[in-house]
Amino acid sequence: DNPVENPVAIRFRPARTSAGMLAIDLPAGFVAVLNEGACVATVEQAHFTGEQVVRWPTQVVVCEVDLNQLQLTFAPGKASYHWEAGRLHTIEIMVANPEVA
Repeated sequence: DNPVENPVAIRFRPARTSAGMLAIDLPAGFVAVLNEGACVATVEQAHFTGEQVVRWPTQVVVCEVDLNQLQLTFAPGKASYHWEAGRLHTIEIMVANPEVA
């Protein structure tokens, strides 16, 4: 049986603009769903809830999986993309719990 895949959305509003990394620890037993060996994530930005959402192109989102630490690392992959202060950011990834099919 294949494990059940579920989308997980992480929302945050940075206090300052940064191009830094965001690391997320997955709960024990959960794994990132990989597509050809890479994790796939989408990032959307909006200034306020209800305003126009800007979806980052997939190729500018760096998503790395450290399987030993169960950690996902996200970073803007192009200089023109940043975690902008005051903007609502939503990262969506697919995760699975291999113990539940």
